[in-house]
Amino acid sequence: MNWRRGLLLAGIHLAVAGTLIAWLDVRDARYRKSVEENAAEAKREAAAKPVAPANSGTAPASSGQEEESVSFDPCGLWTTIRPQEMIVQIGELPAAILAGWGEECPASWTLYGTLHQGSARNTLREHVTVAAGFGVLILLQWLVIGGFPLTRPQQWWREPGAFITLCTLTAFVLVLIPPTSAVSKLPMLFAVLVWLWWFGLLIWKCARIGWRAAARSVSGKR
Repeated sequence: MNWRRGLLLAGIHLAVAGTLIAWLDVRDARYRKSVEENAAEAKREAAAKPVAPANSGTAPASSGQEEESVSFDPCGLWTTIRPQEMIVQIGELPAAILAGWGEECPASWTLYGTLHQGSARNTLREHVTVAAGFGVLILLQWLVIGGFPLTRPQQWWREPGAFITLCTLTAFVLVLIPPTSAVSKLPMLFAVLVWLWWFGLLIWKCARIGWRAAARSVSGKR
């Protein structure tokens, strides 16, 4: 196992993913604060308005009628993926799937799903737990991918793990520059194709090892 290579790739991906996740958390916190301030301001303005006199000729709106509350379920709806989310989700694809990071309604078998219990709401404790677990999964993922490369080409960038890392770094640099933020999704599209290539190589390697083991077992019995 090439520990040095695995630690290098793990460090790069942890730094990129950690920076982007913190960036999104700060932006979401500012948005929530803005919404809360606007709601409080609207409530103060409504309280300051004079109450209109009740019309005796009309029945109260509440008589014979019941208030209905409408709730919206984000599950199953199309959502816009921000460039930062796309970089993290694709750059750390296996770990993101296992953690359920960035999903509104994560599957029950993911880390986020076990904490979420099917609810669309989440707490700060759940968020921190998922982020920490996601970081551990990223570390383990790249220790394995970087330490046990499935191919050994002459050009270093042609190895799947190295190419995915190169795409992730390129997208990270692009997303830091506002004019090129939207273009940052392009390198990650190439990363998706390389992930499919990596999964195909993994299945082929495992099948070949299993075939050789079965062949040795049969030849040993003869």
